Amino acid sequence: MNPEQIAYSRKINNLRAYVNQITDILNELIKKCKHLIICMHDFGGAYCDICGESFGWYCKKSPTKYCEYGEEDYINCKHCGEPRSRK
Repeated sequence: MNPEQIAYSRKINNLRAYVNQITDILNELIKKCKHLIICMHDFGGAYCDICGESFGWYCKKSPTKYCEYGEEDYINCKHCGEPRSRK
């Protein structure tokens, strides 16, 4: 590589390292979120309004506000009965 390419490569690698650090910090913050405000997307999915994490389908009957599936019946939500895969 010529000096210009080496400098360009260093910039990319430095930015990549910075992005990795930021991603680690973001993941730690999301992990600590208590997900107190679960909202519904236009398409019916559930997400935390604080951190943005997705939880699958929104469920009005679930205490968590998203569908949960049991070990015996992993196809239908144990609160609302809706199937995991929806049209």
